[in-house]
Amino acid sequence: MSRIGARIILCVLCLAICVPLVMYFVGDNRVVGTGGQAQFSELTVPDEDPIINNLDAVKVVTSNLPGSDIGDVMECTQTYEEGGWVYEGKIRGSQAEYAFRVDGDYGTLLKWEVVEKIKH
Repeated sequence: MSRIGARIILCVLCLAICVPLVMYFVGDNRVVGTGGQAQFSELTVPDEDPIINNLDAVKVVTSNLPGSDIGDVMECTQTYEEGGWVYEGKIRGSQAEYAFRVDGDYGTLLKWEVVEKIKH
């Protein structure tokens, strides 16, 4: 048997085994461990962008930490959660690293907590 023929047979066998397994685990909306019934929720996608932008969210955060500026922000991501836009991220101050959440529509600080204290 040629090498090409052997590869074709191997591919056919892999498909014959893999496709039924994939269909068993994810096909027909079945999920193992849930009694065959998967729970699906509708994904709500917003029609509009947030009122404030990423830079505005960073300004809210830096105003909460005296002496900080935009360069101290380590990350800031925008997500849509449960009916509203949220900016999440981390900022490094002189004493600690903080995690934050800012409301994307109103610019209010929703979360501010110390993630790690900085040792001097």
